[in-house]
Amino acid sequence: MEPYQHTSGWWRRTDRGRLRLTGRDAVPFLQALVSNDVDALPVGGTCDAVYLTPQGRMITDMRILRRGPASNVQRPTSSEELVVSVPAELAGSLAARLDSLVFSEDVQVADISAATSHISVLGESMRDARDLIDEPPPPGVPELSASEIEQLRIEAGLAKWGVDMNEETIPLEAGLLERAISQTKGCYVGQEVIIRVLHRGGGRVARRLMKIACDIGSTVVPSAGTEISKDDIVSGHVTSAVFSAREHRVLALGYVKRDHAEPGTAVRVGDQPATLGEPAS
Repeated sequence: MEPYQHTSGWWRRTDRGRLRLTGRDAVPFLQALVSNDVDALPVGGTCDAVYLTPQGRMITDMRILRRGPASNVQRPTSSEELVVSVPAELAGSLAARLDSLVFSEDVQVADISAATSHISVLGESMRDARDLIDEPPPPGVPELSASEIEQLRIEAGLAKWGVDMNEETIPLEAGLLERAISQTKGCYVGQEVIIRVLHRGGGRVARRLMKIACDIGSTVVPSAGTEISKDDIVSGHVTSAVFSAREHRVLALGYVKRDHAEPGTAVRVGDQPATLGEPAS
């Protein structure tokens, strides 16, 4: 892979589907279900969130865009519109699941994936990427390839649904606390488990998703599931990896037992020497 050269770029979000929630109760309805503070979003604002089981396991990750109303945002009296980006393969089932939870609320749920377009525009880093729904790419900005996006994602330590996290993942394991979980909002599904881990367990989980850097000059990209070991003891496994031409080494993300999940820890990824970086997020 060639070194990533662009300081800007955009890519098509074929990996994501889109749900639309409308109605006077759309915001409080979603607020009661997901981990981040939807009610605090201004019009045009976005936030990441997770939707959990009562046991604190992930049903999905999501990014929420609040499209309206244009006035009286804190206590809306007119119809709201939220667009929710979710994994493409889950969009249909999630739309049906949310719709089944509507009783007397004024909320309409629709899967609009096929009827809308979605691109992301690179900011200063992958963490600052901006989503555009039904908007054209910025003029003069290059389209990025899938391999470039994957390299940037792993370099940034961003967990991806279906690759680094799934229905068995507790969001704290995947480092989603800072960007996807509000610690000040009211109740939501699965909150009790999150609070118990944070306040009674000191935030300690059995494993952590970590950034991993193989030694300079490494070129063998490990497959998902490759063992991560410390002192000949298996400590975890790789979830995603890429050769970074910019860093001249293989970079990876992988789950590591909490006793070993410290930045700077020397490990082996398969047969390759490597060093743990910061936790992913």
